[in-house]
Amino acid sequence: SISHHYRAIARLGTFRTAPSCPRRCLRAVRGGGATRQRARRAATCWRRVGNAFMMKSSAGAWRALTACTLTLCVVVFALYTAAPDPRAGAAPRREATAEWRVDANAAAQCPGVQRVAGAALAQWAAGDAPAVLELGGEGTRNARLRAMTRRERLLRERGQAEVKLASSDTYSSQSVTMPLAEYVGNWLSPQPLSLRAIDALYLFDSSLAGVAETWRAVYNAYEMHAAATRAARDLHREPALSFGIAPAGSGVQWHVHGAAFGEALHGRKRWLLYPPEAKPAFEPYNTTAQWLAHEGDKLPRALKEAPLDCTVGPGELIYVPNMWWHATLNVDDCVFVSAFP
Repeated sequence: SISHHYRAIARLGTFRTAPSCPRRCLRAVRGGGATRQRARRAATCWRRVGNAFMMKSSAGAWRALTACTLTLCVVVFALYTAAPDPRAGAAPRREATAEWRVDANAAAQCPGVQRVAGAALAQWAAGDAPAVLELGGEGTRNARLRAMTRRERLLRERGQAEVKLASSDTYSSQSVTMPLAEYVGNWLSPQPLSLRAIDALYLFDSSLAGVAETWRAVYNAYEMHAAATRAARDLHREPALSFGIAPAGSGVQWHVHGAAFGEALHGRKRWLLYPPEAKPAFEPYNTTAQWLAHEGDKLPRALKEAPLDCTVGPGELIYVPNMWWHATLNVDDCVFVSAFP
């Protein structure tokens, strides 16, 4: 015990002199005329106490000191792990429902973007301008995949399957691997505006089908639209698929790549678009929501207009031309597939 430790020092003849040591040291320092002998006595006193702790104390005293140190370490660790992450801004909200979260007040709209529907779908070809393909009855072609990716069923059948998450900055500079159930069960929905893009992880991966049989079935169930198949054939290559799941309020900051077709299986996704020559002003490590809140007024020099703003949902397919600047924002909890011809 601690008292045993003190008694051990007292038996060595040092404890009773220790209380006067601070007073002696202070007198030696404050009194300009303090003698060298008094200063030497104060130093000797402290040296005796140090020797008692470091060399002459009993084994019980060392055990007491070790126990105190370990106890302090445990307390500090407990306080550290119990403290909330300041970057998150709020505790994770775990979904209790069997379905994906949907904002009933949000409407799908695409002002200024060409819409293709009905018989025109068969003649439409990918070009240099964005377009939204209204699939109508064709939207049922992926009914099987929609059933497979309902929240309750997806977590029941594939909740323990590993997924690779990427940060939502322009460069997707961070990646983390974890079980799907852990990702969905702990995400923030809607994602708070204060969350940094580097910490805002989302699932959008083209490699799942190649590494796990459980995900290969999801990719194989997707029926690509004929327009995407024609675009890939014209380029003499096989289209690549990426499967994604992300919470409401998440999205990827401005970036560019080759032409792409995006289809939402559940929920709605908002697309912001600029042509290749009109690079928007943006901070790569902010989220799309932060850009809309704080940077959207910084319009690009080449185009003094707001971006094309298009929200699409199930039954619609958006085409993003080659090298068009785009950013995404999930209006709802969103399950989606993108095809890259």
